[in-house]
Amino acid sequence: MVEEKWLDLLDNINEKFEILKKEKEEMEFKDDIGHGSKGTVEKIFFKTPIGELKLERTTKPMIIDKKVHYNRTSGTGGKVEYILSDTEKTSKVTAFKKDDFGNWEEINLPGGNLSF
Repeated sequence: MVEEKWLDLLDNINEKFEILKKEKEEMEFKDDIGHGSKGTVEKIFFKTPIGELKLERTTKPMIIDKKVHYNRTSGTGGKVEYILSDTEKTSKVTAFKKDDFGNWEEINLPGGNLSF
């Protein structure tokens, strides 16, 4: 999700619902080989008529290629090494709803669209 669309979504949610809190944390992502990359996870929590919702936006470097390393030994799987862009980022937004027991369940969005 482009930064402008994310900010528009936050403004839209802020106008219609009560935002309870916002969080942002740095994360490290690793491939099978052990190469790491840094990204961020932004979370917002808000109340709606259907209950409490959470949006998570995960931003990390874009994968431009991947290499699979195989081992000739029987029974061992291949390992994937990702080649990441130094300049391009990709982000994904996931929606969650709090259930009756206080656990977060992922919401499957029809068409992958968020509209509030």
